[in-house]
Amino acid sequence: MNRGNRNPSVNVKDDWNLIEDLEFSQFTSLSLPSVKEPETVMECGAVKYYDKSFDAINTKNEKPLVRFNGVIHAVTTTEDPVIQRLARESSCNVFCTDRMAAAIMCSPKSV
Repeated sequence: MNRGNRNPSVNVKDDWNLIEDLEFSQFTSLSLPSVKEPETVMECGAVKYYDKSFDAINTKNEKPLVRFNGVIHAVTTTEDPVIQRLARESSCNVFCTDRMAAAIMCSPKSV
């Protein structure tokens, strides 16, 4: 899959002040006691069945891949029409797509 050039989902503006600069290693032990529990404002889409036998795949236990014939939407946070509407109409200030959540959940294990 050719992903081409990736644009940032947030453009940093010149008039923004740096509040804190965090090293990636600090995220594993980061504690934010002043942050409230998150609130789900909207859930969109559906999750397909996940075959747990894929968890046990290794070189001795092979399993052929099956082509997915559905539609895969690769929309950035900036381009997502639902997030754009929520940003305009609600008091929310943090938005996350499924791909962003997956990257965040996997990041401590990938370093």
